[in-house]
Amino acid sequence: AFRNRRDAVDKNDRRLLQMKFVYNEEKNEAMRHLLIMQPTVEEAKAKLDKDDTDGAAWYEYGTALSLVGKYEEALEAHSHGIAYDPFYAPNYFGRGRRQNAMGRTWPALADYTVAIHLDSDNWTYWYYRATSLNMNGHLEESIDDFRECMRLTNPVEHYPLVHWIYTTYVELGKFDEAEKSLELKFRGSRNQRILDMRATRAAGEPVLTEL
Repeated sequence: AFRNRRDAVDKNDRRLLQMKFVYNEEKNEAMRHLLIMQPTVEEAKAKLDKDDTDGAAWYEYGTALSLVGKYEEALEAHSHGIAYDPFYAPNYFGRGRRQNAMGRTWPALADYTVAIHLDSDNWTYWYYRATSLNMNGHLEESIDDFRECMRLTNPVEHYPLVHWIYTTYVELGKFDEAEKSLELKFRGSRNQRILDMRATRAAGEPVLTEL
């Protein structure tokens, strides 16, 4: 149910080697802002008082409530935001995070999946679904999502993603696939650089090479 990548993944990763990634700096910066925001309940409520049909304001209110441990109220806030603006992906993502924090795995996965359908080029949604799948035993599915994260992120950020893929293959007992995952190279938009995984593992820091 969660294998909804737009490009089918070849078992031997040949297609992955040719997959051009689509890193969007503006979109990623906007997502970072949403992730690091720490509004107070009062600040967020003031925005809602101005316009209680604003999906973004409901997202901020849900975030503020979660920061003070009011997870059920945060869930309701995100749900209100979805009711007013069902096409605003962050509220599904936010609600999924709260569901995860409360141990409600399947509702969280459902919300992450809707967020992905609404904004499939947002790597954060793929990453949260991937980690949730992985930590709940859906290892093969998580690998597909981690690969999608690689397609959507800057090459310098690929190392932890490949580490997830590598360790997951090892956990599955697929040692040949684990070894091959270290050879994955993704094209980058800046100077067509790629992340050299073997050199990165040896150096302990990201090593970029030219194509």
